[in-house]
Amino acid sequence: MSSVLYEQLEKTAVITLNAPEKQNALSTAMRTELRDLLDQVTADDGVRSIILTGAGKHFCSGGDISEMGASDGAVDLSRSRLRMGILHAILRHLVAGPKPVVACLRGNAFGGGLSLAMACDYVIADSTGKLCASFARIGLVADVGLLWTLPQRVGARIARNLLLSANVVEADEAGRIGLVDIVTSPDEAMEQALRKSREWEALAPLSHAATKLGLARSSGTAEQAMAFESDVQSALFTTADHIEARKAFLAKRKPVFTGR
Repeated sequence: MSSVLYEQLEKTAVITLNAPEKQNALSTAMRTELRDLLDQVTADDGVRSIILTGAGKHFCSGGDISEMGASDGAVDLSRSRLRMGILHAILRHLVAGPKPVVACLRGNAFGGGLSLAMACDYVIADSTGKLCASFARIGLVADVGLLWTLPQRVGARIARNLLLSANVVEADEAGRIGLVDIVTSPDEAMEQALRKSREWEALAPLSHAATKLGLARSSGTAEQAMAFESDVQSALFTTADHIEARKAFLAKRKPVFTGR
C-alpha cells in the first residue's frame, strides 16, 4: 500500500499522507514517495495548486521515531542526513515551488507534521486540530524549515514560545494567533481547501511561481529584493499570460491564463 495517495481534481492535486495507523508519521518510505510525487506535480502544467492532507483522524505526528536510531541509542548519522535531505527537498517544493499549497489539517500536526503545514501557503484546520512544535519533548531542534517558517507566520515572540514550550495549541487558539488561516468544522475542511485552490486556479501561474520564489528569499536585504524584482518582473512582462491580462483588462473581460 502506498504511503502517499494522489488524486487530481480538475487543476488541483490532492496529496494525502497515508499511514493512519501511525498518525501519518514521516517514515523514510513516506517522505521518499512525497518528494517524488512533488517532483512530478511541480512539473505538470495541468496542475495549478496542491492540497496536502492526511488520511484518517490526523494530519501528521512528525518523524517516525522507530526509524530514528537503534534501541541501544546508536544513530547512523549518514542515514539521518539522507532522511533529512529528503525532507529538505520536500520543503523546497512547498516553500519555493511554483504551485501554491493548502495544508488541510485534522487532528494532530506535531513536530515535522507542523513543519510541513507551516511550509504551505494557506493552512486550514478543522475543529479537532491540535498543533505542537514537539521537538523539545524528544530532545531535538525544530527541523524541516520550522525555525524559518514559524516566525514568518506568527511573529518571533509567539514562535519562540511555541518552540521552547512545546505546548499543544488547540484549533481555535491556533486560529486566533495566526498559526492557521481558518478553522472549520470537520465536514467543511476539504471543501474550504478546494475553494481556496479554485481561487488560485483563476490567476496567473507564472506570477504565483515568481511570488513564491521571491517570498522564499524575503529574509535578504532590500537591495536583494529589488534585484530579484528587476530580473523576474522584466521577464514576466514578456509572457503570454501578462499580455493576455492586459488585453482582458482593456476589453473588460476575465483573462484566461495558460502558464506561458
